[in-house]
This record gives sequence, C-alpha cells and structure tokens, in this order.
Amino acid sequence: PGFTSALLKLGDTTRFALGFEPALADGSVVHSRQGNLWYRIEVLGKSGHAGRAYRESVNAAHDLCIKLLELQKIPGKSSTPTVNLGSLQAGEGKYNVVCGRA
Repeated sequence: PGFTSALLKLGDTTRFALGFEPALADGSVVHSRQGNLWYRIEVLGKSGHAGRAYRESVNAAHDLCIKLLELQKIPGKSSTPTVNLGSLQAGEGKYNVVCGRA
C-alpha cells in the first residue's frame, strides 16, 4: 500500500516496474510469493455472568478458538494456502463474564 501512488505515477512513463520482498535470512532474493487475503471472522455467542448465568451463556471466544484450530490444520504447501492468525479480539473488557462476541 505504501508504494501504490509511486507505482501508479511510474506506470505513465515506464513499461515495467518490479517490487521486491526483503531478502531471506541467507541473503537470497525472494522470487515468488503466495499472495495475501485477510478475513474478518465474527462469532456471536450469548454473554452472561460466569457464575450465575453460565448454563444460559454461549462463549463466543471458545467457539472461535475451536474454529481457528481447525483452520490451522490446512497444510502449508505451495499448492494450498497457509493460514495465519494475526489478531484476535474477544469479550467486552469485563471480568467474570462469558464472552458474547469474538
């Protein structure tokens, strides 16, 4: 994203423009990559007091963790995508409350 405007300007006067990844640890050049996709996964549960209303509550964070563990089973080979969890937010910042959203 940081170079988009510069590359667009170059596109008016340049036939080819190359953008490189940082070198690998051994100094070799990265010559290909899989690409990126970002997904927002939202799980809704039912919040409630962890002691008094536990049986009526549905923990969204727990359910999301189960789903993410299944996604991590996708193998990381060149013919299939790899999955990486980058960020996770859950709950409402309250203690002793079952998480209703993750």
